[in-house]
Amino acid sequence: MKINLAADSCSYYTPSGSTSVQQPELLNLKLFPNPASNKAIVNIPYTESEHLSIRVFNIEGQQVKEYAHVHPPTFTFNVEELKNGIYLLQISDTEKVVGNIKFGVVK
Repeated sequence: MKINLAADSCSYYTPSGSTSVQQPELLNLKLFPNPASNKAIVNIPYTESEHLSIRVFNIEGQQVKEYAHVHPPTFTFNVEELKNGIYLLQISDTEKVVGNIKFGVVK
């Protein structure tokens, strides 16, 4: 088994004996400001679905926020209730994860 832990991508593994890796195409998301202190804006270049969901995870992998029925191309959210730290924002349509982005919160 091989594990890719590249900083700018999701980890994936190759089962023993396999020579190729199938990794889904993810969106090139932009979040600003990064780090954020009160509000953050996510640019979502996705046209295949009118409704997306966003989940925010802390550094320990615990889900701390969830937003349903998000409409591209932008989404603004409040980070004031989040503690200082690093977070992962994950965007999904009804079938799959379409994008991930790391962001920081500083106050």
